[in-house]
Amino acid sequence: MTDFSIILSGGKPVFMQIADKIEKDIFTGKLSSGDMLPSVRDLAAKIKVNTSTVYRAYKEAEKRGLISGSTGSGTYISSTSPQGISIASPEPRSPGMIEMGIVSPLVHLDPDMNEILQIISRRKTARLFSGYNQPEGMMRHRSVAKEWLKRYGIIQSEENIIICAGSQHALTCSLLSNFREGDRIAADEMTYPGMKTLAGMLRIKLVPVRSDSYGMIPEELASTCRRDKIKGLYIMPSMQNPTLCAMNERRRDQIAQTASQHSLTVIEDDAYIHTAEIKGNSVFCRIPERTIYIAGISKAFGAGLRISFVCAAPAIRQNIASAVLNSLWMAPPLNAEIITSWIKNGEAEKTIEVKRTEAVKRNIIARKILSGYKIASAPSGYFIYLKLPEETSGTAFENIMKKEGISLFSSDRFSIESRKHHHGVRISLTGSENIEDMKKGLLAVKKRLSEI
Repeated sequence: MTDFSIILSGGKPVFMQIADKIEKDIFTGKLSSGDMLPSVRDLAAKIKVNTSTVYRAYKEAEKRGLISGSTGSGTYISSTSPQGISIASPEPRSPGMIEMGIVSPLVHLDPDMNEILQIISRRKTARLFSGYNQPEGMMRHRSVAKEWLKRYGIIQSEENIIICAGSQHALTCSLLSNFREGDRIAADEMTYPGMKTLAGMLRIKLVPVRSDSYGMIPEELASTCRRDKIKGLYIMPSMQNPTLCAMNERRRDQIAQTASQHSLTVIEDDAYIHTAEIKGNSVFCRIPERTIYIAGISKAFGAGLRISFVCAAPAIRQNIASAVLNSLWMAPPLNAEIITSWIKNGEAEKTIEVKRTEAVKRNIIARKILSGYKIASAPSGYFIYLKLPEETSGTAFENIMKKEGISLFSSDRFSIESRKHHHGVRISLTGSENIEDMKKGLLAVKKRLSEI
């Protein structure tokens, strides 16, 4: 149990002081994801206040996404707390740090921005991209998006497509427009930290569902729906982050059927589909009336331009469009013009193939260096998942490697349940532009593993 203490002062309500102290200790590193706080009774006795005051303080901290717990199991610092959810740190990298945490989409292989900007600037219509447009995006861009989505088996009218400012914005608009504070969304036990952060900020509860090698288990999802009041479902069927699980057609059928039976609104995030070997028909194709399909572009090309294509049935689409309007009015038309121009002139397809070739090369190196250890990988994936010995936590290994100049991400960053440790780390193969740095980082990981 963590030795949590506080010196109370006048002015602010005591329960708020306790909640604020928990938040401060998380930010300063005194409390970390998975740390157990004193029981309500023990803390009340320690700081000499009523148990109802501590109970209220813990409820306030839970609302902020700082803690989680249940009767009989204790209260823990949540993995969605500010210290545990960060993927992109606001702090500058230490000189010489090898980046193997953040999954960079090999931006040095992107098309030449100067060329496309020169082409666009010479058009008489270029001024159209500097003014206001409809929140769904310009029809010319949505028409290209419609053709792009056909590669995933999605045949839809431009009317059902929205241009968002990246997949994180698409997720934000999907949650804002379809869910409310207190709603529950089922997700994999380990999932994309950006979704955890967002749900926590909006006070939407993510409920973990067990998975196997094909992704989320349908029977477990059904059981979760019967046990909890689940309103939504978040999935990454083509390549799950961080485990790299991919749903086959049968599993997608079962998940779609379960979602329909329990009237779930499905958010289908296909961020890494460009790196997947098998691109099955989407869950959207199975239940389009209740699915939001997010076709992220950033992991393929043009990450900094922040463009994503979202497809949804008319009723849901209108809600998302309203969220776009109320959040930033519209995705930048110039950025959408650059992305769609690359799609139309074939640069997008060429870039994806060049990046796949590079990723294959990096995966071969990674599997060779870490042969003999338990790793999950995809032939052209941008990251691998390394299973650690049971006696070594992901957070401990992450901290050890950071001291050695290697940045990688613990499984605890992805875990929905703060007190459940999966004993693994996600290792980005694309964080470093230089492939020699990647090798150096992997060799350092191997050396440390041999000493455990």
